[in-house]
Amino acid sequence: MGAAEGRSCPGRQEVDATVTDASIPSLPVLRPRIAASGLVFVERHLFRLSDPEAPALRRAPLPAADSPVTTGAGPDLVLFSSVLEDGLVHADLELWEHPVPEPSGPWDLTALRELEIAGPHIVLASFVSGLVGDCVIPVPAGIYTLRACCRGRAAAHAAFLTWLDAEEEEEEAEEGAEPAAELGPSDGIERWLLQLWPTPPAPTIT
Repeated sequence: MGAAEGRSCPGRQEVDATVTDASIPSLPVLRPRIAASGLVFVERHLFRLSDPEAPALRRAPLPAADSPVTTGAGPDLVLFSSVLEDGLVHADLELWEHPVPEPSGPWDLTALRELEIAGPHIVLASFVSGLVGDCVIPVPAGIYTLRACCRGRAAAHAAFLTWLDAEEEEEEAEEGAEPAAELGPSDGIERWLLQLWPTPPAPTIT
């Protein structure tokens, strides 16, 4: 019998090299403090973020092609320009406790704005009639940074034009018929992500 047969090597230990999920430290999951999402009514290409209980201090100016997000103070806190003249866009409204990295794109547009909010809540509403959907969140009074990101604008506009052409062709055949109560073909395609967080105070110069 060989010298090594039936014997174990003294001082030798078996090492378990198996890597398990529990042995890998997990990264913290970033979540907003509070969030709401839903469809928002657009009128005359516009919808707004409103601070409804604040005094009407300064209306946000009308957006332009080179400035699709404009800010004011009070009920007309922020105006957003949509590609839809009338319709519905989808919006996610988030309140964070701290600045967050820009979400992965691609985005059609991204804007950063500073706001003064009186609170105790803010809402997304239509521009003319003030129709409010599900996007209502409580926000304490203070100075905030808003990041607005939007995607799906070209697709929403194309869907609207396709629907318009089809409506013109079928107009005579459907004359007198009751309109169907359903979403339009472009509703919800244009999507907005609106993220708010408290603006850090400026450093004190001594």
